[in-house]
Amino acid sequence: MIAPGRNDIRVLAGVFLLLVLLVAPVLACPYDTGGHLVSIRAIGGHIDTDGFTRQDWKHPITNATITATGIQQEAPDWFWSLLGVEPKETNINKTERSEITDEKGVATLALYDSMLYNVSVRCSNGNVSVFKLYPSWSEYNLFINC
Repeated sequence: MIAPGRNDIRVLAGVFLLLVLLVAPVLACPYDTGGHLVSIRAIGGHIDTDGFTRQDWKHPITNATITATGIQQEAPDWFWSLLGVEPKETNINKTERSEITDEKGVATLALYDSMLYNVSVRCSNGNVSVFKLYPSWSEYNLFINC
C-alpha cells in the first residue's frame, strides 16, 4: 500500500516536469533569430575597353556593408493598377540586419522568407546600391558597381 504522502510528491514531480517541458523551448532560444540564413554575395565588375566595351563580373566586393531592412506597404499593389495610387513603404521596427562582406564578398543574414526587404550595399568607397528582396532562396548574387 502506498502512503498518501508519496502520491503528493509524484503529483508535484509531474507538475514540475510539465513546467520544465513548457519552459525549455524559451530557455533554448530566448530571442527570435529572424528566420533562415541567407547568403548574399556582392559581385563587382570592371569595364574592359579592348575595342569593345564589356562588363566583366568576376570580382567579389570585400568590406562592403550589406543591410536588410524589413518594409511593409501601406496600400496594396492593386491600388496602383486601378487607382494610380502608389503604395507607401515604411520600415518595420527591429527588423534591420547588417553584416560586412568577407574575402569572398559574402554576408550571411538571418531573414524571414515572407517579408519584403530593402537590401542596401554600401561599398568601402561610399557608393550605395539598393534592391528589394523576398528572401525565399538561401543564396543571392548582387551584381553592382563599386
